[in-house]
Amino acid sequence: MGGYMGALQYLFGFNGRINRAKVWIFLLIAIGAEIVSTLIAIFGFDWTEFLRSIQAQVHTGSHPHELDGCALSWPKANTMSSMVALGAVVAIVLLYIWSWLAVYVKRLHDRNKSAWWLLLYALLPGAMQIYAYSTTHGMLVTDMTIIGKVTYGVAVLIGLWVFIELWCLRGTKGPNRFGNDPLDGGPIICDPEKPVEGCIPKP
Repeated sequence: MGGYMGALQYLFGFNGRINRAKVWIFLLIAIGAEIVSTLIAIFGFDWTEFLRSIQAQVHTGSHPHELDGCALSWPKANTMSSMVALGAVVAIVLLYIWSWLAVYVKRLHDRNKSAWWLLLYALLPGAMQIYAYSTTHGMLVTDMTIIGKVTYGVAVLIGLWVFIELWCLRGTKGPNRFGNDPLDGGPIICDPEKPVEGCIPKP
């Protein structure tokens, strides 16, 4: 039961800290979830009309990165198997998003940062990339305007720093305001003046 509860806390809890190794483990879990959801989508939907619509656009002279997604015949959930597949994929995606947030928040805690840093580390570069791609009708960076390219470049630099800090750098040595050092493992004795999550009362 302890291992089960620990796994739930690791994947879905927002309290405490985790070290960088747990983030790399989560990457493997995310890849597994993506493979499973992709297989469900492949075998759960009928992709015949979708592939035909791609061929039709290619035959008109469109390059693969210039395909009009709105004009493609996307699969529909109009059968029992496709509805089950859609529900399964949506469930996996929602669980993945929740887990991603939980893992990143705990890793920020390990770096002695609050969850608010996700606004800078995730939402800001994501919004910047969306804006950058909105400046072009294609899918390539070379098709962007100058402002789009600069915006995209800044977003990439932010993403690079996020990778270095959350995936490569060690967390705070010893206890911090969010809990014990995950590389230490020893209990924290509560300090009445500076309490932290997970501490135990002083004997």
